[in-house]
Amino acid sequence: MKVSKVVHLGEPGSFSHEACLEFAPELEPIGRPTFKSVIAFLDEFSDAVAMIPIDNSHVGRVPDVYRLLPEANVSIKAEFFLRVRHMLLSVPGSSPDQVQRVLSHPMALSQCSAALSQLGADQVAVDSSSYAAKKVGEQNSPTIAAIGSLGAARLYGLQPILEDIQDSHSNFTRFILLGRGPHNTRKSAAPHLSTILFEVKSIPSVLFKVLGGFATNGINVTKLESYFNDGNFEVAKFYCDFEGCMSDENVKRALEEVRFYSKDVRLLGTYPSSDFRDRLVK
Repeated sequence: MKVSKVVHLGEPGSFSHEACLEFAPELEPIGRPTFKSVIAFLDEFSDAVAMIPIDNSHVGRVPDVYRLLPEANVSIKAEFFLRVRHMLLSVPGSSPDQVQRVLSHPMALSQCSAALSQLGADQVAVDSSSYAAKKVGEQNSPTIAAIGSLGAARLYGLQPILEDIQDSHSNFTRFILLGRGPHNTRKSAAPHLSTILFEVKSIPSVLFKVLGGFATNGINVTKLESYFNDGNFEVAKFYCDFEGCMSDENVKRALEEVRFYSKDVRLLGTYPSSDFRDRLVK
């Protein structure tokens, strides 16, 4: 199957849109207003993939995505890291001291908490940073601003009145590329990651025992997130990224341990590790 479309959150000019253009400029980018509608798009179009932000280096995970992944019939095909530079955008001629309201996605507002505290304006959470920029352009008032990208400023006739307002100047967002179809399980010489979801049994030290399977088989776990679904606080579910392919013998042995101590184990994908990880280590 040939892929021709990549669907993302928000209007043109969003950071997800920017990630699509950098990662796969040959694909047609298509925006949708919510994460749920982004994933639903894959049901309608078999020639599409989805670019989804999953973690930020400053504020952590994107909660809505972790709630959707367990129910989505998708697999992870790739990962991509985007450096995020947040700008305070308003109409030409506006200045920071005029701004009374700031619109953006909740993750963007969180990543700029220090600058927003200093600004003292009301914060309004919307579905995406690009939607915020579009609304500011439509309202055409110097008292309203958006947190967004330089691309959004160009698209919606705005100007940056404050630049690089993110709390951390090493601000990166990790995206995953989702698609339908079978998981990749073939062994490759290139470094790979695998992602699983699992729900542990309710027994003492169960997580220690699960992770022991990775430790004894020499597998590096790069991410482990716990969460609860359905209002049930009794048994935790986990999202786990680790180095290796499903066809590796040590991975097979480790997953035997995971399955033994878990009620449910689901593979989300095996995919190439981004070379951005190597640059971070260096």
